[in-house]
Amino acid sequence: MSKFGALLFVCSLAGAQLLSGAVSVRLNAQPGSTIEVGQTLEVTATATDSAASATRFFYQFTIRPSNTGQWAVMQDYYSTNTFPWTPTDHEGTYDIGVTAWSEATGSIGQSYLSVTVNPRINRHT
Repeated sequence: MSKFGALLFVCSLAGAQLLSGAVSVRLNAQPGSTIEVGQTLEVTATATDSAASATRFFYQFTIRPSNTGQWAVMQDYYSTNTFPWTPTDHEGTYDIGVTAWSEATGSIGQSYLSVTVNPRINRHT
């Protein structure tokens, strides 16, 4: 059982009523979807829950090489909706994902965006 599954189970035993909601989450990246190796990308998630407008969210940020392999957790569930990422090793295209969990309803929403990381040195001069 996940830590949130256990939390929901405990809340149910305590008589808490959980609502069924639909979580929608958007990702925004600054300075944009193309950066260079060594440059920091600031990813911000914005979530809403249709059944609980005043809920608090917890966010998990993940990353993988684009469309391949397993997602690696970079920031586990936490109330901070921002994630700074600085690629230091390899250029390429990466997928950055987020899962937003609504404290009020226990519902989750997911989203991802693709980021292109270019080398710092332009070989075509």
